[in-house]
Amino acid sequence: MAPLIALLSILLGGESEAVAAPVPESPAAIVEVSHVQEEVALQPEVEAPDGTRPDEERWLGQVEIPGQVIDFAVTIVEIEGRLAGNIDIPAQGLIGGQLHAVEREGDELRFVFAIPNQPEAVWPKWVVTIDKDGTSASGALHQSGGVFPTTMTLDETGRAEILIRPQHPKRPFPYAEIEVTIDAGEHTLAGTLTVPSEEEFGKGPFPGAVLITGSGPQDRDETIMGHKPFLVLSDQLTRRGIAVLRYDDRGFGGSTGDFARATTLDFAEDAKACARWIRRRPEVMPRVRGRKNEDDQCHQTEPKEKAKAKEASPRHHLDATHPREEV
Repeated sequence: MAPLIALLSILLGGESEAVAAPVPESPAAIVEVSHVQEEVALQPEVEAPDGTRPDEERWLGQVEIPGQVIDFAVTIVEIEGRLAGNIDIPAQGLIGGQLHAVEREGDELRFVFAIPNQPEAVWPKWVVTIDKDGTSASGALHQSGGVFPTTMTLDETGRAEILIRPQHPKRPFPYAEIEVTIDAGEHTLAGTLTVPSEEEFGKGPFPGAVLITGSGPQDRDETIMGHKPFLVLSDQLTRRGIAVLRYDDRGFGGSTGDFARATTLDFAEDAKACARWIRRRPEVMPRVRGRKNEDDQCHQTEPKEKAKAKEASPRHHLDATHPREEV
């Protein structure tokens, strides 16, 4: 297989035989978390039968392929004499993927990620040897006939970040952060409202903005490959005196509803529900003056519905509510 495909097929399954394939222009193009989300994303934390959290080990690893290194993390726990675990590969959008066949014999540790709806022949399998002091390991990832060097280091804090994104703001923030739920008819939208500091900007009300994602199921931070552009954008706007609402798409994250069956008009109605909601907040000025439209949701609708939705369903919809200023 082509070098990049060999590892990136962890999410999509790859090919059962080692054949050449073109390397995509961007790794993001083949990260299709929606294909495996229901089965491998956000697995619940493992608990023992008595409800307690068992002892766990978290390892930070790297897989080497020609021209690239992929970071990952595995968490291993022992419950009633059996090992279990999860794997995170942020660069590929995989968080909390459940591991199978987790085994340790002496210094050798083995684990497998079973790709949903794919044959076992393409499942990635790791075999590593832990060193004498128990803090590092080395071995290989085996997948679709390829063997890729792997190193792992024990994360003694259990909280080390896999991907360092210096642009991501760090808590505590110099403004209020409120978890909210918005009634959107037959479903609810979960989101976060950030409100400027009264010490810096007064009691308000403040201009308001609603951030709306683009195509595909997205969380409120528009997380992709370890980046969180909406978290960064909302932070910068709020630090400049603008209240910001960002929310999970319907049927994704903390929001209810069915994403797959929704049309552009449905997403436009969600956006309108959020705009109405933020206008009723006492922290926000009620009049809408500004709007920025960069990208429409890519779902099939009737031409009349699509034209109607185009105005109301932007990707970055800045719903500024200052009576004179436009954002």
